[in-house]
Amino acid sequence: MWFMSSAVLALSTSIILTASNGQADLKNLKENFNEELKIAKRYLCKELALRFYPESLLSGEEFQRMRTGYIPQKITRVIPFRKRPTKRTAEEYLNYAEQGLVTPVKNQKECGACYAFTALSVLGSAFLRKFGKTTDFSEQQGIDCTFSRYDVRMNRGCHGGHPYYVLLYAKTKQFVSQTNYRYHNRLQHCNIVEKAQTVSLRAGVVESDGSDEALMQILRKMGPVSVAISVGDSDFKHYGGGIITQCGTVPDHAVVLVGYRVSDDAEGSYWIIKNSWGTKWGENGFARIRMGACNISEDRPVAVILK
Repeated sequence: MWFMSSAVLALSTSIILTASNGQADLKNLKENFNEELKIAKRYLCKELALRFYPESLLSGEEFQRMRTGYIPQKITRVIPFRKRPTKRTAEEYLNYAEQGLVTPVKNQKECGACYAFTALSVLGSAFLRKFGKTTDFSEQQGIDCTFSRYDVRMNRGCHGGHPYYVLLYAKTKQFVSQTNYRYHNRLQHCNIVEKAQTVSLRAGVVESDGSDEALMQILRKMGPVSVAISVGDSDFKHYGGGIITQCGTVPDHAVVLVGYRVSDDAEGSYWIIKNSWGTKWGENGFARIRMGACNISEDRPVAVILK
């Protein structure tokens, strides 16, 4: 991990590798250099860790296509929720991962299917909270079996989708384990046993006024939920630890919200999210995001309730 004082080293390494691998022409190399220089300057001024990943060499367009995959949709299935008045006088902290109620971090690799990983992580946490057992649902099944070229209410394989449609599918078809339906990092034909036992669940977007307080209350009541964030800004692309304070403006990536911290001290208040870029990214696959950044509270979260 390279911290603030090593940002320039990461910058020069990135440029050298880009050139030696022949992954960019002179124009792309110049664009990469300018982008990396801006990133290095930002990290030098923040309490953030900068880490160099193979994906750091991807262009912005390539990174969006391969490492994100959230497509906004107008979901009509709404789970009612009423925010209650809260008077907070002390620090508050919640982290479902530390409580053992979050499934292991996985890696979507070069497939824009964050929606499937997020949806099944939320479903897995619901199983842990209700039954106390770990499940390893197949993201490949979620990608293959919710795909449609023509139905706008379905997903687009490795070219994006929405977590709700994966959970909607789970209401009528049982998800098999990762062992029986392995991840192949690409869209395949849906291949499952037709007569499978289904699980009784309720899924939808949760009614919210878009405030941090409402989202905290939803998280406490319903457990980990899927939220949409914007990773268009390169803080996510090179994030190695610390608290993210700057993001893009358009939601393009689905992650799992697993906790938060509220405090008036120097570290401040932040969200804790679980990503789908493997355990080598960020803080063992997780990240902390400053409350008020990345538009986390603005889009209604996707939740699942087991009946």
